[in-house]
This record gives sequence, C-alpha cells and structure tokens, in this order.
Amino acid sequence: MNLSILVILSLLLNNFLFSQNLITIKGTVKDKNSKEILAFANISILQKHIGTVSNEKGKFNFKIPKKYIDDTLIISFIGYHNLKLHIKDLKLTNNFRSFFIEKSILILEEVNVISKKIKAEDIFFKAIEKIPENYYTKKHISDVYFEEKEFQNGKYKKSHMKLGVAIKLYTPKFKKTHKYIFSALDETVEIIGVRRNEDCYTEPIKIIKKINEVKITLKRNIFRYKHPFLRKKFLKKYNFEKENTKLYDDNLVYIINLKYENRSVKFFIRKDNFAIMEVQFFYDSKKPSEINKIIKREIYDIEKYVEIIKFKEVNNKLFLYTMYSYHDIKNFEQNGEMLLNSQYFTKILVNNIDTVNVRKPENKMKNKSIYYQENLEYDPEFWENYNHILDTISK
Repeated sequence: MNLSILVILSLLLNNFLFSQNLITIKGTVKDKNSKEILAFANISILQKHIGTVSNEKGKFNFKIPKKYIDDTLIISFIGYHNLKLHIKDLKLTNNFRSFFIEKSILILEEVNVISKKIKAEDIFFKAIEKIPENYYTKKHISDVYFEEKEFQNGKYKKSHMKLGVAIKLYTPKFKKTHKYIFSALDETVEIIGVRRNEDCYTEPIKIIKKINEVKITLKRNIFRYKHPFLRKKFLKKYNFEKENTKLYDDNLVYIINLKYENRSVKFFIRKDNFAIMEVQFFYDSKKPSEINKIIKREIYDIEKYVEIIKFKEVNNKLFLYTMYSYHDIKNFEQNGEMLLNSQYFTKILVNNIDTVNVRKPENKMKNKSIYYQENLEYDPEFWENYNHILDTISK
C-alpha cells in the first residue's frame, strides 16, 4: 500500500479515536420560569478544573474526556440555584438542548437583615486580607482560550477578524510581594493553536494581533497582579455600598459595590470564608471627558466599559476562570453627529488546569513579538475538540 495513503489513514484513525474519547454537551442556559437566556453562565464538572461558559446567547458546547462520565455537570449563575446533573444520565445529541436553572428567592430576607449589621468596608478589607489563604498559590499550568473582536459601526473591522488563540499559561508560585498591574507579566505564555471566526474561513491564515494583548488582559487578574483597588489609599474617594445578599454557586455572597462618580466596582464575596468569587467593573462617561473640554477638540468621545472576572473553586482553593470585557467608544463632532462607533470585546476562558504535571513552556513569546508562527497553522481537528466560547456573530 502506498506510504502516503497509510499516513492519511493513520491520521484519520487518530482523529477518530480522539473524538471518541470525548463527550460533547451542547446546550442553552435559561431561566426556569421566564425562559430568558442567561449569558456567561458557568458550566463545569464538580470539583474538577475543566469548564466553559455560555456565550451572549446563552449557548455552550462543552467537550470533556470520557473519564468524567460518572461525574456531575454543574451549571451556575449569580442569584440562581446550581443545576447538578449526572453526566451518564444526559441524553446527548448533536442539537442544543435547553438547561433551565431556578432563581433563588428563599431565606435571603432573613440573611439580609443579619448582614446589615456588618459594614461594607469591613467585609471588603477582610476579603482582601484573605486572598493568599483563599486562592491557589502554588505553580500550575492552564489551558487558556483568548479571543478579541473589534467592530466599527456594527461591523467587523476587516483587519481584526481572526483573533482566537489557544495558549498554555505557566503560572509560577504566588509571592506576597507580587507584581503591580503595570509591571511585566510574571507568567509564561505558549501558543498551541490559532483559529478564525466563522465569517472568514475562506481567507488565508494570518494572525495579526500582538501577544501584548493577551498579556495585558491576563494582568487584569487583580489577585495575581496588584491593582489600585487593593490599596486603602486609592479607595478613599470611593463610597462603599452593600447590596442584598445573593446565592452564588450555592454559597451566600455579600455584594459590595464601590462607587466614585461614573465608575463602580462590584465584589461578590462569600459569606463563610470571605473569598472573592467575582469582580465586575463598570464605567460610563455619559458625557465628553474633561480633557476634551480643556484642549477644545473638534471631536469628542463618550465611553462605556464593562469587565467581569470570575474565579472557580476546586478543592477549597480558587483559580482564575473567565475574564470578559466590553469597551464602547463613540466619536462625535461638536454638532452632535456621530462619526464612528468602535466596540471591542475581549474574552478569556481557563478551560483546564494542571497542578501536578507542571512544566514551564519552552517556546515562550516575547513582549514585542506577534503570535504568528509559520509552523502553527489552523487545525480544524484541534478546535473541534478544544473548549472555547461559541461565536455569536454570523454572516
């Protein structure tokens, strides 16, 4: 038999076996009563590092090794009871099935009365103090999916359509004197796959975004890299507010909202151990910035910014799970006519973590390099079996 045919048959067999060793769970996360879709819900395996999130339309496509067939699937969302399902009992098809989760309304009134006695500032600073205790501090390596999309006036910016990469992220041991957010990344990035959005499969592969974009996003992990919000001096101008207690991953959480002018930051802090499960940043200028008035620009901007950082608990320790940011900039002339509306979306999904077989990547990327490697081509089989956040934009 021809050698080339043998090679092709071998590759096909390997791909078939690889896919056969995976379980694929497709679904849409919805509110049980209203049937409303729930974007960015957490989908994971109980007490395992592997996971994904639903997209803006509530959809997900979760691929897991068959060794987890006897484990439990968990779907969670802030303010809802966790949905727990035995994987072996799921009727899996190639279609998206609906997963309904129930909003939590029980016992919270009594809890909120008790929690009013505790000051928001005390809860917040206790949570900051507990960071080294609540988060995993030893070295580990993560499978991370990074995606960035850019739109102008509601359409893809043509030069920024291919923005998905799979990376191995080596995280060294956490130090108390960990670096500030403005310093260099102390983690190591190795790229293992590149992909294109479904709108441009006919175009040649060409990865154009700088690796700096990945590193800048990773440094938004405010517990790995010191952020101004961890410093009391910075927070003096912020007002602390405490919202009603909610259920988060079947744990009661305090919601501490820090507000200053047109900025706010929400911290979701577990009531039992003061672990910060999620952070939400909001900024809305609503009007031209002061700098535009000072320099009397002919064109001015109005900005809106949202960022969400989530952490996942495994074996009583928290790991970075997902990061999502949305940046909207509208450019206006002085007469009020909008010239340009630019929107930027950035997503990070940590879909697997290894704390045992930890090796530092050999092919680490330098700060000024781009993630284009001639020997790293688009591999459809790789992406067929790799957890990433589903695309929501089609032709």
